[in-house]
Amino acid sequence: MVVFDKMWTSSSAMTYIGLATVIISMVGGHLTSAPTTEQPLPSELFYNYNTITGEAHLASSDKHINIGNQSYLSEAKRSQLQVPYNRTYWNVATDIKSSVAMPQVVYDTLQPNIARIINQDEVFNTRLHIAQPANLKALYINGQEIFTDRELDESVTVEAFAMIADTMIIRIEKRDPEIDQVIGVNSNFAVLPMDDILPPNALRADAYTGIVYELRL
Repeated sequence: MVVFDKMWTSSSAMTYIGLATVIISMVGGHLTSAPTTEQPLPSELFYNYNTITGEAHLASSDKHINIGNQSYLSEAKRSQLQVPYNRTYWNVATDIKSSVAMPQVVYDTLQPNIARIINQDEVFNTRLHIAQPANLKALYINGQEIFTDRELDESVTVEAFAMIADTMIIRIEKRDPEIDQVIGVNSNFAVLPMDDILPPNALRADAYTGIVYELRL
């Protein structure tokens, strides 16, 4: 505080004010300048297919629809999508079909607390969401303990990155074995289901397909 006060009460105050004005002007000019091929505008676009509802959407988490995704999202509205928890995005319904194979869920008839997620295509991220974890004692992915005792949590979300094995094995332990545990899943694939055409002054910062489905254990 002493230094701050001294700076503004000294004879050099106007120098600092002038310098600050120049810096702010330079930063403001950079942020508001139009994107070019040398400095393209980053833009996100993803495809969301919800196997529970049968609905497909093109969407973006960008703050505003921009030159990189406006050709796909010109009629988009801000509303919630399941990913697998609910989150608000710019999105628009689409008839485009997924270009990746749907993940297959195989349950173990001898061990009802185990499910295998089998993917034909490479997955870069799998998101698990448990809305009501009170009955869940522990969660394991491919034999690794992820957490235990989340009885007091309202919900739990787990991000599994680089899980590119053909099969992901989910195992849970429950307090009451008679109560079904629902786990929402979103498997993300680094591909869009259509040709991604961008103007030369835009850069696709993120592009992927998300497939949403449920496990019941």
